[in-house]
Amino acid sequence: MKPLMSPINTPDQVFHDGDPSTGELGTICSAQWLNSVQENIRNIQAECLAILKATGFEADSGNDGQLWEAIQTAIKSQVPAATITTAGITQLSSSVTSDSESIAATLKAVKIAMDNASARLAKERNLADLTNIPLALQNLTLAFIKKAVEDAQIGLHEQPVMWINTADDLSNLAAGARRFAKNADGVTVLPSADYCYIEVLAKRDVANGTCIQVIEFSNPGNQWVGTRNAAPVDAEFTWVRQYNENYRPPLQALPDSLLRGNNLSDLTNPTAGVRNLGLTDTVNRA
Repeated sequence: MKPLMSPINTPDQVFHDGDPSTGELGTICSAQWLNSVQENIRNIQAECLAILKATGFEADSGNDGQLWEAIQTAIKSQVPAATITTAGITQLSSSVTSDSESIAATLKAVKIAMDNASARLAKERNLADLTNIPLALQNLTLAFIKKAVEDAQIGLHEQPVMWINTADDLSNLAAGARRFAKNADGVTVLPSADYCYIEVLAKRDVANGTCIQVIEFSNPGNQWVGTRNAAPVDAEFTWVRQYNENYRPPLQALPDSLLRGNNLSDLTNPTAGVRNLGLTDTVNRA
């Protein structure tokens, strides 16, 4: 295309008709200027015709929109689709599941993605951004585990005193529960009036059927196991004291036992005792 042509050579660069009353002359259009006009007009026409030809159009003097049609055709045929390496026309999409690298996301798709991201948990926060922790535990079926751990008071470095008022206080404890407990004033549910360490050994297959071990705080040798097999049928716990080095059974409680101080003199059948020890031949050779 030719460069921009010069304007008419007048002081204000516009045409004038002239005014006989003032003696003003009309603008003189020289052949040079008119030839320049003609040359530039033809140049513009040639440019337009080149566009028509390149896009497969024939010049039609009766169609004033032909150039625009040719330009649209050129855009569609000459401008490529955009890719990650080539500029071009981009198709829009509101899909948030597409993996295309040639389709651009709309604001709607971006909003959906952002809303989705806002509803997700940040991995590096390690679940600290949960909005409802109890519900999350419930959905993970961990709520009962959390309650069981809390009921058992596992992992505590110190436990408050559990004051026992009724047998139900013990029966209502969960299996595995451990407590530092003491009878309240005037209460005799626990077998000792001292502070005690207690542990629920097991629960029955009926409500509040319970087996508990009790160890006395001041004298750990004093130990009991108690059962309340069914509540409220059993009003209280039945406690059995455990024999150990600190609490030995009376002699009459073990009529079939040998006394250590008698040094086997209380064997009812010494011959059988020697035979049972495999010493019969040794005794016979003596």
